[in-house]
Amino acid sequence: MGMTFFPTNEYSAEKCWHVHERTREYLNSTGVGDEIQRITFCFFPTWQLVPGTRDQVLSGHTFPWYESFHDLEISFTLTEFGLYKHAHSALRSALELGLLLVYWNMEENGHNAIKEWLRSRDSTPFASKVWKRISAHPNFESFQRSFDLESQFKSVSTLSDFVHTKGAKYSNFRPFPEGGTFWLPGQRFSESAFTAWHDAFTSTVRFLAVCYLVRYPLGTVKYDWGNKFGIDTPTFGGLEPNQVSRLEELVTPDIFCKISAIAENDSHVVRIMEWVRGLPDLSEENVEAQIIEQNKLLIQDMGLNEWLAFQKQAIQHAADAGQDTNHWKSRLANLCQWARNHGLDKPRP
Repeated sequence: MGMTFFPTNEYSAEKCWHVHERTREYLNSTGVGDEIQRITFCFFPTWQLVPGTRDQVLSGHTFPWYESFHDLEISFTLTEFGLYKHAHSALRSALELGLLLVYWNMEENGHNAIKEWLRSRDSTPFASKVWKRISAHPNFESFQRSFDLESQFKSVSTLSDFVHTKGAKYSNFRPFPEGGTFWLPGQRFSESAFTAWHDAFTSTVRFLAVCYLVRYPLGTVKYDWGNKFGIDTPTFGGLEPNQVSRLEELVTPDIFCKISAIAENDSHVVRIMEWVRGLPDLSEENVEAQIIEQNKLLIQDMGLNEWLAFQKQAIQHAADAGQDTNHWKSRLANLCQWARNHGLDKPRP
């Protein structure tokens, strides 16, 4: 029994682990855990939708997205420990930060516009101000005519009720026992509280994904960029076809179709696709040369031994999946010889 620091002892590290076990049992038995995993993996590539330029390298223009994603993960972790009110508060933070990605990058100078805020000199703008600017963008105005995104924003914005504790419903009090009429505070697993969080989590992630695709509709284009660029696709906001399919699943096919219609007239999409389609296809030899050069850089950065261990693991995974790894192994042998010839096989100091 650990030391008690508060006379009520309603919340503790010991209770965290007890509730965590109950939560995991629920996630595994209901399939909800698999659903949450699927949502987060579908959503993750959205950070790539913001076109990158040379000026934006290491500028921090995608920092709001990463901080938002971390808050989504923290929100889930808090639910695992039965801290449902604060899990909703973290969702609210994820929502506001997620919208800031679009807000600061409304123009191509997002890497400059974000500087003062990133350095903690400017305050975070109110969500209403952020949404007012975002919703005035032509793509959002067009999308609003076919889908009421404004109402979706108002709906997910009610997460602020948990931040400001709008009465008992948005507090640390929960029905006790589950489904009862008597409310008590405390750290315990609650299926109804978890379900409410899960619904809010799904709505928040889906809303952000829709906003990103409306602002950057190139993310709805299914195109094999590898045919033109090999493994070195420019950061113009395109995604791999399987990533696009996952986002379609996340936002639902009907909404995805409406956003795809916007892409047909989006100036950035039209310009990029005209340029890409005019490029010649890369040969297999050119792609192989790209892979070799990339691995040479990795060997120089990681050292031969660390790189080799990683490659062997990857080859084994591919073999277990039934893939032919003979060409991969041949490339591995050639790169090892190159590394030895250049003295890169020696242990690092």
